[in-house]
Amino acid sequence: MKEKLIVGKVILFRMECPQCGEMNLSGEKIFCCPCGYKYELDKNSSTRILCKSRRKKPSRKIQLRLIVRQQNKCFWCGRIFGIWYSKGRLFSQLKIHFDHMIAYNYLQSNPDENWVASCNICNFIKSDKIFESIEDGKLYLQSKWAKKLSKKEIIIYGEND
Repeated sequence: MKEKLIVGKVILFRMECPQCGEMNLSGEKIFCCPCGYKYELDKNSSTRILCKSRRKKPSRKIQLRLIVRQQNKCFWCGRIFGIWYSKGRLFSQLKIHFDHMIAYNYLQSNPDENWVASCNICNFIKSDKIFESIEDGKLYLQSKWAKKLSKKEIIIYGEND
């Protein structure tokens, strides 16, 4: 069996090892089987698109559970939803966005445990990025916030009150 699997933006190749028969996955067309045998994907592989579900919002019950669990704060930056900020001449409040912890573009599914309540700014900055860990994601977004705040691209009002 030889297949090219497309999962969102990720392409994986799957092929059976000709030597031991074990099925292997690779992000490249060259495989290195645990048995030590190296081989290439031949050109006659089929293509299969996995998990073709539609993007959706979490249910109202999950939304409320997330807001309560996160204490009305953004999962990524920890700021309180509704706090006032300005961006240029625009004044607004941090809005709640329900975000996929692991980007939908990669999972192509909407499991309940993949949702977090995010502020609109973190959601736009994060976009479809994937991080090694949740902590890496939080550090990345906090550094982006720090940069925007130091350059006065965004001014937060009442955060320390």
